Amino acid sequence: MALISFIIKSTLLLCCLQVGYIFASDSVDVYIINYHYHTGVIVPTDSLVLSKLKVGEHFKEYQKIDIGWGDADFYQITGFDLYMGAKALLMPTPSVLRFEGMNYPVTSMPENFDFIVLLKFSRDKFNKMIELVNQSFDLDDYGKIQKASEQYSGKVQFYFSNEKYHTFNTCNTWVARLLRDSGFDISTFMVITEYDLYTRLKKIGKLIKALN
Repeated sequence: MALISFIIKSTLLLCCLQVGYIFASDSVDVYIINYHYHTGVIVPTDSLVLSKLKVGEHFKEYQKIDIGWGDADFYQITGFDLYMGAKALLMPTPSVLRFEGMNYPVTSMPENFDFIVLLKFSRDKFNKMIELVNQSFDLDDYGKIQKASEQYSGKVQFYFSNEKYHTFNTCNTWVARLLRDSGFDISTFMVITEYDLYTRLKKIGKLIKALN
């Protein structure tokens, strides 16, 4: 009887642990960050991202991917160009998606960012967001994504997007719309600057680093 009781208790404990694991992994930590002229969505390179994100396989050696979007010319330069920046704001311009591989915890180097906000995604919301990112790629006549350029030996990669960048559709607008269409209660109205986005993110996420 003692042996049977032990087996039953062990089985129940194992079931509880398995159920606990399922619920624990039912949400995904996603960081919304900003630094300089970049606003990004940092996602873990889990099995879904690696298999479903159109560029996932290129980042399988990294723990996370920083996803962003912006003006095709301005976004791909490493410095600052006043003419390109002004052109991007004054008229609708072609755009690119930006992907950067990361191998360090976001919270371990807060000095690298102007703000950090943590959002808890349900699996459904996370799946939807990946689908929306995929929909932003500009495909060629054969349905393939098109690489614009890469930097730092492929750690950073740019791909052509099918959207237009302008004053009322900036990288911050893009991120707000991505979150809204994934299921978050966030308004995209007049989200132009990083401050506009930040004030809305504070209402739906956990503040890790405040914008000064």
